[in-house]
Amino acid sequence: GLASAPQVWLAALLTLGGVGLLEIGDSLDALRAGGVAAGDLWSIVQALGFGTSFYLIGRLISEDDDGAGADQVLPVTAVNVATVAALSALWAVCDGCGVGPLAASSSAGWLVDAGTRDAFALPGALRGDSGGGLLWTGLVTTALVRVGETKGLTRVPQSAASVIVATEPLWASAFGLLLLGEGLDPQCVVGGALVVAACVVSGLEPAAVRAALPFLPGGVRSR
Repeated sequence: GLASAPQVWLAALLTLGGVGLLEIGDSLDALRAGGVAAGDLWSIVQALGFGTSFYLIGRLISEDDDGAGADQVLPVTAVNVATVAALSALWAVCDGCGVGPLAASSSAGWLVDAGTRDAFALPGALRGDSGGGLLWTGLVTTALVRVGETKGLTRVPQSAASVIVATEPLWASAFGLLLLGEGLDPQCVVGGALVVAACVVSGLEPAAVRAALPFLPGGVRSR
C-alpha cells in the first residue's frame, strides 16, 4: 500500500506523467484543442498494461524456496506470446475484412481484395520490403524480449521492472535524436526527466520517501 511502499506509488505517478509527455510529444497542442488521436491515448494506456502484466506474471512465477520460479519462465512466455499471436490474428482479420473499429483504416479490406491479399498475407508479406521487419518484430522484439522480461521478473521486483520498461519511449527519443536527427521538444525533455526521476525514486527506501514527503500516509505529519 501507499503507507508501506510510497516510493512505488510515487514512481508510478512520475512514470505515467513522463510517458504521457514522451508519447504525445507533438500532439500536445492538439491535446489543448481537444483533438488528440486515439493512438496517442493508447500509447499512454500501454504503460498501464505493461505494469499490470508484470505484476501478474511476477506473482505467477514468484520464486519458491526451491527456486521453481525459473522453471516457469518458458511456459509462461509461451502462453504470453500465444496470447499476443491470437489477439494479433483477430486484429488482422478485422482489418483484412474491413469490419469493426478498423473499417475506416487505410488498409481495411485487404483480405477480401485479391489484388492486395498476396502482398499482405503470409507468405507474401515476408517477401516484400517489410519482411525483415516483420520477422524481427515477431522473433526478437516480441518472443525473445518476452523471455528476457519474464526471466528478469524472477530476480527483479515487479514494481521496479514496470518502471524500467516504461523508459522505452525515452530510449526511442534518444535513438531518434542520435540516429535520425530528430529534435526534442520541451515536453519530451520534461517527460524524459520524469521517467529518469521515477527510476531513481523506485530505488529509494520507504523511510526516506516518507521523511521527504511527510504528508503521505505513514509520514510524520500524518501521525
